[in-house]
Order: sequence, then structure tokens, then C-alpha cells
Amino acid sequence: MKSAILKFAAVASLGLASAVPVQAATTFQVDTSSANTFVTYTPDTSWFSNFSASLSALPSGLKSLAVGESWTFDFIDITITGIGSSDIALESQLSFLSPGGSTAGSASGWYSKGVFTTSGELTWDATSPVTVNGATYLVTFENLSGLSFEHPVTETISATVTLVGEVPEPATWAMMIAGFGLVGTSLRLRAPRRTAARAA
Repeated sequence: MKSAILKFAAVASLGLASAVPVQAATTFQVDTSSANTFVTYTPDTSWFSNFSASLSALPSGLKSLAVGESWTFDFIDITITGIGSSDIALESQLSFLSPGGSTAGSASGWYSKGVFTTSGELTWDATSPVTVNGATYLVTFENLSGLSFEHPVTETISATVTLVGEVPEPATWAMMIAGFGLVGTSLRLRAPRRTAARAA
């Protein structure tokens, strides 16, 4: 009986290495109805200029990601017209129907638009990971900087979602707990045998 338990415990202990599973990929789907972006800015010159932002054509399909994989897609389209300069601020929100959850983003920067060139930058604040329905993911937004010769200036800001980790399923937790219990039992059964051997 002890031999059978020890063999079973050995198999269980080997299974512990794979008990933290390579789970099926997590499916992401953008909630296109709740995504949004808002712009505030105050021109610093008397020249007319305008900075506008709108949502890009967001993906409506499903995307499967394994842990460590990322998905990048167009999120916000910005346009700068006229001549002038301004500080700029941008707020946004990106939500997912699957696996759920949302990320809010805040960005600030400036631009200076002349007759022939436009320069500026837009930098996003750091975002925090989201944990929902057994998945942990991080959404980041693209920073912009540089010089443009376009008239009007048009740029696209991308969003990137990265699957950071997954929580094991309940059945996996049960397997892990059972495995640890069997390993503990095997150690208790071996202890008297070692004591007897030393006494002999």
C-alpha cells in the first residue's frame, strides 16, 4: 500500500512542474461603442491653428494572445491645421468586450505649426495593468515627436495591448493542491523507515 502511494506521489510531484499550465490563449475584442478620446488646448499665438483628434477605425474582430504576446492597432487620428502653436492635452479610454476591463490614458505636449514645417511632441502617462476574468494585460499608447512637412499634419496614434499573465483554472489549482498533499504524505511515510534504518 505504501509503495503504491509513493509511486502515485512521485507521479504527482512530477506533475507539479506542469501544474502551472500553458493555458489556452486569451481572446481580446475591442469595445468600439465605449472607446473615446477628448482634446483640450489653448493657442499661444494670435495666428489661427487647430488641433483635433478622433477615433480611428477600431478593429471589431477577435484577437487571441498568449502570455507575452502583443497586439497593436490604430487608435486615434490627429490633425493640425492653420498656423500657430499650442500646448495640448489628450484624454482617452479603451475598453474590451473580451476579456473585459478598460484603460484610461492621459497625454500632454505641444506643437508649433509654421508655413512649411510643423514640430511638436505628445507623451502619454504610464498606465497600470488590468486584471479581469483570469487575465492580466497592459495597454500602452504611442508617443509622438518630430518634424512634419505635411499640410495639414495628420498622424495616427496606435494602442498596444500585451497579455502579461493568466490565472490558473480552478481544476488546475485542485490538481496542484492534491499533488502537494500527496508529496507531503510520501515524506511522512518515508520518515519512520529512515528512523528505523538508523536505529539498526
